[in-house]
Amino acid sequence: MRVWILISVVSALLLGCATSKDPIGAQGVDIAVNLGFERERELDQIRSALISAGIPCNQRAMSCNEAPLIVRPGDFERAKAIATETVIRNSLAVRLFKSPSGLYSLLEVWEDGRKIREEPHKLYPIREETLRTLKTLDQSGKAQEK
Repeated sequence: MRVWILISVVSALLLGCATSKDPIGAQGVDIAVNLGFERERELDQIRSALISAGIPCNQRAMSCNEAPLIVRPGDFERAKAIATETVIRNSLAVRLFKSPSGLYSLLEVWEDGRKIREEPHKLYPIREETLRTLKTLDQSGKAQEK
């Protein structure tokens, strides 16, 4: 009986993975990136606005203290206008790419809904409070394993 349940579950999972489609895929271009782990949630509002406008978007895996939001190349200009409007309306702190050329595009740095400067792509350092939080989470995870 357990074997049949296992076969059914595995089959369902494989079927689900085979039929799910990534709306953007590897061809996505960066539209926005957070200002470090502390500001990761700022991108949620932009993502929601893009999805509400019918623009598919995904978030790349977070690494090096940032989590880029990506869209299809053909949606970039419209997505940029929506993202900019959302940043201003909600007083967000994010970086918006000026063009869809990826890591080599200049970024507009926005804080509290105001554009404060443009800069080349760079990684923001991790704050001490974030390091302490990450260490605490890591230690609590190790304690649960024991």
